[in-house]
Amino acid sequence: MLESISWQEFISTIAFLIGGYYAITALLLYSNEITNIFKQKKLNLTNTHERENQTDSNESIELMGSVKYGRRQSENVPREEKSETESLSVATAQEPEEPITEAETNEAEEAMLKSVSTLLEEINTLTEIVAVGSKAECAELFRTLLSNYPELFHTTHEPEITAFIYNSCKEHCEFQIELSEVKTWWPQQENTGVNNQ
Repeated sequence: MLESISWQEFISTIAFLIGGYYAITALLLYSNEITNIFKQKKLNLTNTHERENQTDSNESIELMGSVKYGRRQSENVPREEKSETESLSVATAQEPEEPITEAETNEAEEAMLKSVSTLLEEINTLTEIVAVGSKAECAELFRTLLSNYPELFHTTHEPEITAFIYNSCKEHCEFQIELSEVKTWWPQQENTGVNNQ
């Protein structure tokens, strides 16, 4: 029985079955898209009469359909404007622009900021230690700590550090302390000169 079927008949039958399978599958899966394509072609054929009556500058066809502007057809918007180079006047800038430069990092300022951050960490640690101690012990320990950082005395960071110490002691310590007392804990000018030598 199989010997009576030729290869040509077999291949054409298989091709017909596979083609039919794909055609039916495509119609089932994409039927909405296919009908939309034919509807758009039908709409394009009926809208050609309207398009012939309008100029290209007064019509815009986008995804939302055709848009008609409310202007008269005699008004055409020019597509481009030509001007001669001699009629143009170019004015130079009044002030020369400053060149953009990278921010220069100052090594001394970086060292100062590193010292400040280290000191703040040590202040937090010391505050936890003296929280249950006496006011005199607290003052002596903070004087010792601040004497290790004479480079921060009389800088813009000194008031910030003083306020940080005051707030930290006020928050954690059992005893009351004044901001003026914390200011006296900084080493005096004579002591910083001795420490630097």
